[in-house]
Amino acid sequence: MNYPELLSMGECMVELVTSDPIKDATSYSRAYGGDTLNVAVMAARLGSKAGYLTNVGDDPFGDYLIEAFVSQDIDVSAISRVPQPNGLYLMATLKSGEREVVYYRTDSAASTINPDKLPREHLINTKIFHFSSISQALSSSTRESATLAASMVLKEGGQVSYDLNFRSSLWMNNDPRVVVQEAIALANIVFVSWPEDQPVFPNMEISEIIDYLKQLGPEIIVVREGELGSLVLADNHEQRIPANEVPVVDTIGAGDAYTGAFLHSLLNGLDPFESGLVATTAAGLSVQGPGTVMSYPSLDQVRNNLAKSVVL
Repeated sequence: MNYPELLSMGECMVELVTSDPIKDATSYSRAYGGDTLNVAVMAARLGSKAGYLTNVGDDPFGDYLIEAFVSQDIDVSAISRVPQPNGLYLMATLKSGEREVVYYRTDSAASTINPDKLPREHLINTKIFHFSSISQALSSSTRESATLAASMVLKEGGQVSYDLNFRSSLWMNNDPRVVVQEAIALANIVFVSWPEDQPVFPNMEISEIIDYLKQLGPEIIVVREGELGSLVLADNHEQRIPANEVPVVDTIGAGDAYTGAFLHSLLNGLDPFESGLVATTAAGLSVQGPGTVMSYPSLDQVRNNLAKSVVL
């Protein structure tokens, strides 16, 4: 079997989207999204063989999700169907520009990912395994599964990518710091968003956070700073990469586009700093259209907008 070179683990939720306040809305449009799924889609859009590791509910929404993944060229052979509901959220994009979001993900299908049922052959044959703190926060079994999966990949010489991607609502009854530290200590590549991830490091400035991350041992550290660009640290060097000046329509999923393009670039032999340039280009293109994966650029679009010093 030709296993995915990038295997991403987490939860993809069904989205029901409206332009009216949720309490007043009478109709919704259907979509889907999840941070680690978005990463896989961006990498696949650029040509990587990307797969998704998750559990999907055995219901019509589950059929919809599987079909959607396949339509995005995502390998679904590591996905299991289970008799649990799929995670779902309602999102209202209001005329004021604000958003209302209501989640229904307790005991969701993805929260039942089990360390005893991990797809071993996929993990020992992948080049990069990617997960996030959202993957860890779903349940104790997903947390254990992520740790075990990462360990299996490392044992076989693969690399582990970890995106902090902190969501306070998922950690209301738990302290994320020990879990996050454990994941960072396993990872070769760590992505942090500033200032969104700052609550995990109370009373620390970004320079102190970077020093702390370095002590835990990742080979590559990426700090995404939105419109300010990103900072890439690797091989005892660092490079600040400014964001491209572009008309912004929708920033949802831009960080995931950055991560997916970065990992794709590493898989194709670019160094971390070149990968940061590719990722910045992809993220800049993604914010110019509405939606998440719908706005992710193609390989040709990225190449046409990429600095001539980088060959992708």
